[in-house]
Amino acid sequence: MRDDFADLEAPQQKKKTQPRKLRIFIITLLIAGAALSPSVYLHFKAGGSLNPVDLYQFVFASGNEIKRAKQWMQKGEWSKARDTMQYYYTMEPENPNYLALGAEINYQMGRYQEALNLAQALVKLDPEQAEGHALVGACAIHFKNFAEARAASQRALELNSYLALPYITLGNLYLKGEQVDRALTFLKQAGRLDPRNSQAWTLLSSAYLKQNELENAMLSAQTAIELEPNSPGGHFNLGRVYFQKGDAFNSVQHMQQAEDLYTARDDRIWTAQARQNKEFMIKYFKLRPEDIVRP
Repeated sequence: MRDDFADLEAPQQKKKTQPRKLRIFIITLLIAGAALSPSVYLHFKAGGSLNPVDLYQFVFASGNEIKRAKQWMQKGEWSKARDTMQYYYTMEPENPNYLALGAEINYQMGRYQEALNLAQALVKLDPEQAEGHALVGACAIHFKNFAEARAASQRALELNSYLALPYITLGNLYLKGEQVDRALTFLKQAGRLDPRNSQAWTLLSSAYLKQNELENAMLSAQTAIELEPNSPGGHFNLGRVYFQKGDAFNSVQHMQQAEDLYTARDDRIWTAQARQNKEFMIKYFKLRPEDIVRP
């Protein structure tokens, strides 16, 4: 077939030329490959494309890394958000914007030690940073450093009373101290300030469970799960509510989901707690394996 058209001249195509700036970029990238390699690697690890223009924007565009990380956060892609920011807050530990965003991302991922380190570095760099104090308090409570959690959260509210996180931390502290009424006051305020915060709703359900207000506890836990389907605390509390209501299947199912989600977060303490609750429920309701699987 090709021979039949051998005498025909194919139309000549114009050779595409690369824009001058793009050529300069590629040459610069080749020369400085060793210096740029961490950023280039990070670009691909964070989901970047091979498009030279995208690569140029990632490496050189000011502020693009923060914008990119926030886009991943909005999609719930926390690991990619962390991959995007980790290089920057490691290489520029005195950049408050990198520290603040890095602390928030690690906190949301349950990486409390790294989040705490970044938040402490942030408030050391800028003592008037309310968000930094709020994150210090929120992380400290996970290490049972209740005095630091309280002091940091109170300082955050002194600097900015419209932050929800300090109210959540203080509400959690009151909840641990069995001061449920005080806890509800702070957690409700957190919910008003940030109604889409699943943690606030999860803790509200815990408070209502302590007061045996099962309907409010159920609504709060369901709201937490609606906002964050992979909320282990939401499923944990909903399982407790169903247990109190005598619903064998749903109590075990939600507690199993909580166990799986805690396991995925490598939270061994709460994984064990969820597993113990699930096993107790199975024995309490005298369930067989076939009873747990709904047809």
